[in-house]
Amino acid sequence: MKKILLILIIVLTTLIYGAKPPYPIIFVHGLVGSDESFQETMNYLNSGNYDWGNINSYDVILNFDNANDTSVLENDVKWSDTVYGDKTIILGPRRFNYSLYDWDPDSYIFAINFKEERIKAADGWWNDQFDHSNESAIFKQGYALSKMITEVIDFTNSEKVILVGHSMGGLAIREYLQRTIDGTTSTNHKWWVNPSDNINGHKVARVVTIGTPHLGSNSGFDPSNTKYYDQKSETPPNIHSEAMRDLKYSFDAGADGIYLFGGKEWSSSLDDYFNRDINCDSAINSNIVGLNLSSASFSYNTNMPLPPNIRYTWIASNSHDGENPANWLNPIPQDPGDGCVLYSRQYLRNETGNIVPLNISDTLNVNLEHNDECDAYRHLIRGMDEPSTKELAYTISNNIEYNGSVTIQSGGGSSDQDMYRYINNKPGSVTVNLYPNASGVNTYYLYENNNGSLVQVKFGTFSTNIQFSYSLLYNSDIYLKIIGTATANTFAFPYSFKLNFSESSNVISGRITNSSGATISGVTLSGTNGIVSTTTDSNGDYSLSVPTDIWTGVITPSKSSYTFSPSQRSYSNVSTSQTSQNYTGVDSCQSVPLIPV
Repeated sequence: MKKILLILIIVLTTLIYGAKPPYPIIFVHGLVGSDESFQETMNYLNSGNYDWGNINSYDVILNFDNANDTSVLENDVKWSDTVYGDKTIILGPRRFNYSLYDWDPDSYIFAINFKEERIKAADGWWNDQFDHSNESAIFKQGYALSKMITEVIDFTNSEKVILVGHSMGGLAIREYLQRTIDGTTSTNHKWWVNPSDNINGHKVARVVTIGTPHLGSNSGFDPSNTKYYDQKSETPPNIHSEAMRDLKYSFDAGADGIYLFGGKEWSSSLDDYFNRDINCDSAINSNIVGLNLSSASFSYNTNMPLPPNIRYTWIASNSHDGENPANWLNPIPQDPGDGCVLYSRQYLRNETGNIVPLNISDTLNVNLEHNDECDAYRHLIRGMDEPSTKELAYTISNNIEYNGSVTIQSGGGSSDQDMYRYINNKPGSVTVNLYPNASGVNTYYLYENNNGSLVQVKFGTFSTNIQFSYSLLYNSDIYLKIIGTATANTFAFPYSFKLNFSESSNVISGRITNSSGATISGVTLSGTNGIVSTTTDSNGDYSLSVPTDIWTGVITPSKSSYTFSPSQRSYSNVSTSQTSQNYTGVDSCQSVPLIPV
């Protein structure tokens, strides 16, 4: 029995303390897709050298009223268990394989699902309920994604998430990130987890899209990875659906696509679709603000900009003809694309051709058909590459082992630099363990943040597992940069690392009194080399934390009208607490008795 218990403890310890990505990943499928769309990629991340846990799914219905001629958020979008007729519809978190209706606590892999056939009690024997749920308006998708992000962050206790979208899933991500209440920068974001925080309220660290019609698609249909679908959903999307309406960059009459480029819901161009209610507010008299600028531009709408504190990668494919490949009925070749989306419409750029948002985005080319893009785990891992700058550094926690990957960079560069940040405001020391694991990692830097500037305090090269320690100079954030040389295969061997911060237990303490022994409160004790100032309490006592295990510096007391003896104390290589570091103060403004004459 003891042996069995010991084995169980070892197994559980392995599961709980295995390396993981800094943030959970949410995969967002495209038109007529489901949580199965990215299955091959998600399986790869749950196997071999990654082992990031089982797939957690999240079911959302986008057409709960089961009516196509209406489109209202409150009536259509459901993400928690509800009743429809005589059926209980189970929604929200579940395991990918339906083994349990909750999430695996050891997994960082999540997938949203809008497909009604994948939702318990919605798949009817003769006819499904909630038809066209995964062909619903992109407004609904952005709203639903916000609900999932909230639950994933709460469940994993993470600061942010990574979003990966295929095809229309990339537009669902952009809808979530860009939409504001009135379509301008003057109001809160409509879908953000924390709309009152106009900087970090989106809770997103990284965005990757593949085969996304950022500038629209006029494809006749979007099969969106049908290889995992059952027979019911292998048919093309309904050409009259809300999603087909929203994906258009132009209508037959020549008008611009309204969802993407803005326009009026009462346009006659929308007559052939299920409904005109693009913003899902029960009315059809709204002026829609598009995610993009005019159809003559290739960039996003600057009145609803993409957040500047996220790294973006737009993965585009030019495998063959673009939207509708040439065939015997239509033998005229088109511009290149992936069979559903033109290559030139799969990424955002400015008037000079530079990828936008500037300096925080790049593009990656693949040679895949639209159906196969979700399986491109190598390219998606490259797209999720960790940021290299202080501003976008991934936040890590104390004493947790993380994974990172070394991948080919934009333009084919082989030097990959990944930056991580540990938030800190205490004195102490840090120990870092690095495990290269055939990843190509060979160099590390350790920085401290001194008043906004990074100070390099440690550097090293290595080829095998390494550990190094450092005593901090400043009570500040710590940054770890890991550098590797990428090859075609290093992506398959993630490195791992763990940072351990230990708060210093050493203090300098004492009491400040006047010459009569009366205590003096409110005296400020300031120091050099990372000492955080403090003041004496009502008993004249003070205590200063020593910021490193071996500290050298100067402590100086000060108070208006007072002089002190000694005026300051100097210390060298303090490695233990220093007590009874007392001072005597004299108040120069104290009244002087009159001498009779």
